[in-house]
Amino acid sequence: MYRPTPLRAREGESSRPGGCGKPAGKDVWPALRDLGALMPKPATRKVRSMKIAVLFSVIFAGVGIASAALPPQYQNMKDLDVIVEYIREHPEVAAGLRSIDLGALTVYYGHNCKAVFGRKAIAKPPGWVGPADPLELKSSGCSDD
Repeated sequence: MYRPTPLRAREGESSRPGGCGKPAGKDVWPALRDLGALMPKPATRKVRSMKIAVLFSVIFAGVGIASAALPPQYQNMKDLDVIVEYIREHPEVAAGLRSIDLGALTVYYGHNCKAVFGRKAIAKPPGWVGPADPLELKSSGCSDD
């Protein structure tokens, strides 16, 4: 711990600022001697261990957030990748592709044909938060209209 050394006046000089008053004694300003009592004390082991516990809590809380639901733009890109992969694997869909409706998870192609996608049903515990279930093809075909 830092303890300031008291200032000492030279022989014959005053102990007060400005040089007036009594001749210098042993300590120039007795209040400076007690300044060390006002200085912060070093952290105790208990405080250090508390700081470490808080740090680990914050780190582990961040790990829990990492497995949360994807933001919409990333979920949409993930869904679009599945749909585009389906189109690449089916040349008849790619040849007659008219539009992709990402909101309805539907691909329109050919003459009145569509491929409908939906979320794969995966059992989860109540209150579970995480990424959306993966897409899978629910139906594909053309209407006779």
